[in-house]
Amino acid sequence: TVALLVQIRFGMRQDAAAPADIVVFIFNWLFLDFAQKIQLISAPRRLINTSTVAPVQVLLTDLMCALFILAYTLCYSWLSRRPAPTTAAEVTAAPPQPLAGFGVVLAVVICTAIAVAVGPSTYFTPYSDDTSQGSPLMTVTRNVFVFLPSATLMIVLYETVSRRIKWTFSRASVVVLLFILVLFTKNTHTDTRFSLGSVYLSIILIAFGAYFRSQNRRITLLALGMVLVFPISALFTHHMDVTVEAIVTTIENHYFEPHYDSWANIYSTIEIVQKHGVEWGHQLLGTLLFFVPRNLWPTKPVPTGVFIANYLIVNYRMWFTNLSAPLVAEGYIDFGAFGVALYAGVLALLVSRLNGLALRTQKWLYVPLATYVSMYLMYALRGPLMSALAYGLGTCFSFVLASLLLHVGRRSVRQSPVTTHSVTRGQNKAVGSAAAAASVHQGAAPGR
Repeated sequence: TVALLVQIRFGMRQDAAAPADIVVFIFNWLFLDFAQKIQLISAPRRLINTSTVAPVQVLLTDLMCALFILAYTLCYSWLSRRPAPTTAAEVTAAPPQPLAGFGVVLAVVICTAIAVAVGPSTYFTPYSDDTSQGSPLMTVTRNVFVFLPSATLMIVLYETVSRRIKWTFSRASVVVLLFILVLFTKNTHTDTRFSLGSVYLSIILIAFGAYFRSQNRRITLLALGMVLVFPISALFTHHMDVTVEAIVTTIENHYFEPHYDSWANIYSTIEIVQKHGVEWGHQLLGTLLFFVPRNLWPTKPVPTGVFIANYLIVNYRMWFTNLSAPLVAEGYIDFGAFGVALYAGVLALLVSRLNGLALRTQKWLYVPLATYVSMYLMYALRGPLMSALAYGLGTCFSFVLASLLLHVGRRSVRQSPVTTHSVTRGQNKAVGSAAAAASVHQGAAPGR
């Protein structure tokens, strides 16, 4: 709790162009602090993942979580004081050219064809995010195409909102059609609730960017989404009766579901390392080489969530393997406490880069991509990292493909070269004002 207070004070920027630092805070609060307290108070002798409770182990787990939060906050605060990861010319550059009409039509036609092609297999095949089975390359490739309507909608929507152009019938028809395709390809039959939240929260933030300039409004949206909307959505994913009594019961029992097993799995990871030692990067290697088929690499590591589950099945009463493996557990199982601090630093660097990406104005791609990746961090932080990386890379490739399609047929315009200078802290007020204006233009909170 003390570490979270430090993160609120030093690990959240008012002028952050992307909501990534807010997502990190909400994850740390809900999954590493709030849910853990409720679970231990309700069942002080057994964790949600069936492991038994030892007071010393609880203290050590809390210390590792605090180390992760403090290391992230320290690195993020330090990176925020360094020169911004963009340049004055990038911040003050004129908006890009409008999307090509031919490219928009082409993208919509391809998205429709994809929805028709993948629809039958999507709705009749149970969803699974386990990359340990099947072909990883096929999994990523399929995700690139299935996510294409979502990526296309976000880019078109951002271009429409940023240019403040009139909503003509043709443009409204394109946006509505793309949204229908998103509903068809991204729903409770095709994805997990965490993945769906990343998509639809990103759409909301992009569509109402002017309203969500304020950091407080962003926090309110994301917190309400996780505390109320996420548990209530279980009524639809589990085909339950939607009544007031059912909603209240669902919210009361929500934090005792396996979705909130992050702290418990960190606890079990520490126990595994105490008995068998660290993996010295073995799990990380499997994550980075997730695309290598298992038949070519028989000893390829399983996702860390499956690794933890196998231990719990043998030693406790766990009965399934689809467990989370938060970034704290990923770092600890490979490198111990040093790995926890190391992974926290890498996370801080990623969040800082997302802030820089959201300030760029040369392409319509940058802000939607930065917004979505920020929302996706909720899924990635919960883990396991192998699955998160595989699906995350697929969606990023989808954004690039959508951007290329939307620009087909656009005439290139030669622009005069501009000398770039790094935007450092305390630079002249003109550049600072331009950066703030660009941030406000893209829906970010203005610096105070």
